[in-house]
Amino acid sequence: MRRGKKFMKLALLLLIFASILNVPTVLAEEVNPVEVWALLISGDSQATCSNDTQYMYHVLTEHYQVDGIIYLDVNYDRPGVNDVANKVTVRYAIRITLAEWADENDIVFIYFSGHGAGYNVKYGKKEGGRYDTSTSGYIDEGDEIKENGHWVGIDEALCIETEKGARVYDYYWDDELATDLNYVKGRIVLVVQCCFSGGLIDDLSGPNRIIMTSTNEKLVFLLL
Repeated sequence: MRRGKKFMKLALLLLIFASILNVPTVLAEEVNPVEVWALLISGDSQATCSNDTQYMYHVLTEHYQVDGIIYLDVNYDRPGVNDVANKVTVRYAIRITLAEWADENDIVFIYFSGHGAGYNVKYGKKEGGRYDTSTSGYIDEGDEIKENGHWVGIDEALCIETEKGARVYDYYWDDELATDLNYVKGRIVLVVQCCFSGGLIDDLSGPNRIIMTSTNEKLVFLLL
């Protein structure tokens, strides 16, 4: 839990830096001032993931001025939660709600805590990840692992529990998330706290985006 709070403090510093470095000075006569929107997601009913997201909600509501928060949690009865977290509600929140709320002047802060899928190099096997089947003319993760003398790309994913306590997950693939984020205007600060999360950076990087992950693409960590 202590490690989770340290990671979130760094994430909030990124939010501050984004507001200082990337947002132009807002004059009183400007019609379209800078606004801050947030999406908080706990993808697992495990206490650590849900508690981390609840703490982030507490910090944003008590210590920051945020214009709107979408709070999704598999533990949907926690204080402040707007709806249950599942792949459908998360994608709707990004593609529809945030896309409607935010304009080019705004900051969009997205936080995810849960499990991740990818390729575990230590044990030489996929852990929820899948072989990259990109048809866009290039393979984003083309130099990730080597099998039978050939480099093979692996897609990473955010794991979202299908229902509270089920321990069964839907996979929100990196390519899907990349597509969804393109619907959102403004400056995106994305913070992902899960295994293999560094592998998302190849797919999600772009102008006006800050991405912070708790591991690189090949590492896992134990939830305390």
